[in-house]
Amino acid sequence: MDVHGRERKLAGNNGEFSYSKANDIFLRNPNPPHNSSLSTLKSPDHNKLCKYWMSGHCHRGDKCWYLHSWSRGDGFTMLAKLEGHKKTIRGIALPSGHDKLYSGSSDGTARIWDGHTGKCLHFTNLGDEAGSLITEGAWVFIGMKNAVKALNIHSDLELNLKGPVGQVYAMIVAGDMLFAGHRASCETDSFQLAASLEGHNGAVSCLAVGDKMLFSGSLDKTIRVWDIDTFQCIKTTC
Repeated sequence: MDVHGRERKLAGNNGEFSYSKANDIFLRNPNPPHNSSLSTLKSPDHNKLCKYWMSGHCHRGDKCWYLHSWSRGDGFTMLAKLEGHKKTIRGIALPSGHDKLYSGSSDGTARIWDGHTGKCLHFTNLGDEAGSLITEGAWVFIGMKNAVKALNIHSDLELNLKGPVGQVYAMIVAGDMLFAGHRASCETDSFQLAASLEGHNGAVSCLAVGDKMLFSGSLDKTIRVWDIDTFQCIKTTC
């Protein structure tokens, strides 16, 4: 097809190749049998992921017509590699309206990173491993063993919230409530123990909130649904 949308024909030894649209090639025999039909050869879809690469057996490399992971893109580029933690990173958070990234690790430290350069601006020795890290408003919450550490990013106020028993691997905020069982507020030292939700026989590994309910997933292979107003378990699923 030429630039005006007309069909373009090229002569070959075995017939004519007619280009009728961008991704299709039609092979036409100049002297077809009476009952012959037109055959279509489909050109490769260059936006399709290579199934051989997905299974680890593509040997064409850069010459492959289809996409490999390194040829996919979503507009993101790596700015910097943040290095410093010595063990598993348990949580990262970027407070709304701020350009600093917070991270907590099993190496017993929390770090603050410049969001533009990737440089570590500050690190804190927590004294024990961090199991989780989240932010809400002006607060950074770090799940510790038998406690939650609360850091105010505006005033540098640091609080240790007692109540949890064992390592805190998951936290979530709903309204003015911080689950693992503490009431959250931006006022100075106003955290109060609200409730202890008991029922799981293994470590709680994840939390979610929705429709006035708290959902908790545990290593005991169950999911429990809790009423946020009464703190009662209303359903257990296996």
